[in-house]
Amino acid sequence: MKKVTNDPKDHDFIRTEENYLFCVIGYSHPEDRIISYLKYVPNITGKWKLHISTAKGSGKRRIIPLMRVLNHYSAEQVLKSYDILLYDYLKYVYDCPISKIKITAVPYEAIKEYYKPQERIESLYNLYNKNKLDTLQRKTIEFIDFLSENSKINTSNFGVTGSILTNTHNITFSDIDLTVHGRMNGQVIQNILLELFEGNNNEISRLNPKEAEDWRKNKMKNFNFNKTQANLLFERRWNMGNFKRTRFSIHPIRTDEEILEKYGDLEFIPKDIVEIEGIVTQDEDSLFLPCKYEISDVTILKGPKIDDIMEICSYEGLYCSMVRKGETFRAKGKLEEVIDNKKNKTYYRLLIGSYLAKSQDYLLPILN
Repeated sequence: MKKVTNDPKDHDFIRTEENYLFCVIGYSHPEDRIISYLKYVPNITGKWKLHISTAKGSGKRRIIPLMRVLNHYSAEQVLKSYDILLYDYLKYVYDCPISKIKITAVPYEAIKEYYKPQERIESLYNLYNKNKLDTLQRKTIEFIDFLSENSKINTSNFGVTGSILTNTHNITFSDIDLTVHGRMNGQVIQNILLELFEGNNNEISRLNPKEAEDWRKNKMKNFNFNKTQANLLFERRWNMGNFKRTRFSIHPIRTDEEILEKYGDLEFIPKDIVEIEGIVTQDEDSLFLPCKYEISDVTILKGPKIDDIMEICSYEGLYCSMVRKGETFRAKGKLEEVIDNKKNKTYYRLLIGSYLAKSQDYLLPILN
């Protein structure tokens, strides 16, 4: 089995032999496969176009229309992708021995092409210098140059994910989805964007009023938030906006040195749905996905009384950077017992983004 990559990272993409496109989730993966979710599949009515070389060196390409499987990533949405995979492609459904649930994961032997955000940006810069980019690709490079100039972060620390990464984008409606690599770089970009949003910069802005209202309504519908909660969620979303009237998102990614956990270091035993309150004691890993918060002074509002809930972990990106160190929070999710095989200890965590919770889980600050 030849590996196409030794370091799969969150927001990388995979093309399989069936021309399915999967998005990689997180940094902890089994030896023989990569945990990811199905995002695009071939469909004659699809609005995205996959370009595949027909013969090496021929310059000829086959165009395959794609449709999006998930409107947004969530545990409940991922369940919908099982309908496709269970019908014909059971090899992509994996019984995860460490989390005791079924997940989607692509075996290495099924990978036809592997896409890395930083490598894609490097190739786009080369094409930019040759004046061979379309309007959206050019704007992507301009956005990275803009961020680099304002943050003093080298352009090599940025990448692009989503449809621009896989070259399936549509210039009429696709977004710019960037990655920024390294915790410190992510924190710098977060602060820079918040400053720029408060200023009167002509090139970058928060979502316009209609886009913002649509975003809030979407969260109210899909996550059962009220208007006040949706407003708070929007106020704390630092990583989305518009650059030169094109929608963008930015996703911090761990560097190799920041990946401290290997698959199997931790095991998780599912318990029950609980609702808790507590205090955030550490939030430096809340930039990444999955995002993590260390917590203390936990009170169980609903569910079994457990003393040592030490962490909140969310696979739902909505809750990245949602609560801050020192803040009191309220949360609902799946209680898991964590077995730390490296440190030979056990504790509990609250997981947000599980199948069991069915999108009824949440994390919100309690503000006076």
